[in-house]
Amino acid sequence: MRTRTYGKYIVSDQGLPNSGDVGHILGSRLLYDHEGNPSHVELQYMSQNQEAHQLRMGFLDAMFLLSNLKAMQLDTGTPFPDDPRSQSTQS
Repeated sequence: MRTRTYGKYIVSDQGLPNSGDVGHILGSRLLYDHEGNPSHVELQYMSQNQEAHQLRMGFLDAMFLLSNLKAMQLDTGTPFPDDPRSQSTQS
């Protein structure tokens, strides 16, 4: 099986704890600090057994994840998916 690593990826004989596979990503939300700057990103998804989960990460970590995903997209020649902004609601 072929794999490619992006960023610093930990390889361990024991493995790392796994929170389970994502079944379907529902959406995400950008949170701002008191000065109006992006601070965190929340991602909601359904697990394979149909349980809802939420993941929260700092904005800079989310941007690093985006960079990793963009590199994967370019390396595999995968077209960009539909723009999620057309499905979002502002709050």
